[in-house]
Amino acid sequence: MAANLVLFDIDGTLLDTQDAGILAYERAGRDVHGAVFTFVDVPIHGRLDPENYADAVARHCPGVDPSAHEAAFQAAYGRELSAIADEMGGFRPCPGVERLLERLREESSIQLGLLTGNWAATGRLKL
Repeated sequence: MAANLVLFDIDGTLLDTQDAGILAYERAGRDVHGAVFTFVDVPIHGRLDPENYADAVARHCPGVDPSAHEAAFQAAYGRELSAIADEMGGFRPCPGVERLLERLREESSIQLGLLTGNWAATGRLKL
């Protein structure tokens, strides 16, 4: 029997993170670069975290090579995201997701997975 693969994103599909990632980006930008990374009128949903970070550096820290500070930024982003999750009491599943996942797990022909633009560590933190 052939299996069907069903992939889910995290933010806005599995979990209602209430844009915690954006707030964590802004805080981490201040921590690492001394600049507030604002995302007003910047499309970040549906993109990869490394893309969003590189665009934020280009926008708010002209002339800075994003790769030179990416590891420090990822660490700061993880700390900030964890703090925000604690402030919010964790992230809640989107409506109907728990029941949907239960039903899909009951189907032997379905394999579940994640396809997300989150960095691995912060994606796991959200889940």
